[in-house]
Amino acid sequence: MHGDDAKDILPVDGEHWDDAYGEDLSYLWDSRLAPLFWPLTRTGVASAWFEHIPFAHWLVQVVSPRILVELGTHAGVSYSAFCESVLRSNLATQCFAVDTWKGDEHASFYGEEVFFDFLSYSAVPSTRPSTTLLTTQSICSM
Repeated sequence: MHGDDAKDILPVDGEHWDDAYGEDLSYLWDSRLAPLFWPLTRTGVASAWFEHIPFAHWLVQVVSPRILVELGTHAGVSYSAFCESVLRSNLATQCFAVDTWKGDEHASFYGEEVFFDFLSYSAVPSTRPSTTLLTTQSICSM
């Protein structure tokens, strides 16, 4: 702070905290925001999704879908976040991961080790309810 700036700060004691800040900041402790602070469950793999996981957790909880289908799962970071939110929110959502697990010109091509790594992770009970479909995405448009 610079000299005169200090005079603009008003101290707020415990007795007046609610009057000064309670109404303005009450949204910060709304329990519906809890998913934004859940820990990551799928780590140790490369993904551009890590910064979006809090939003994915929150979105699934708020929308509460009956069915969730991810087309193009790759390493499963986003898919695992969706499944984690289903579990932590006690939803009856059925989740489906659809991919060839071969890659493409956009995400690059990769070997079967990516699929087997995802499969071993998704077999852990905490990531269910989950169904993995090893197929092309075009079959989903039928």
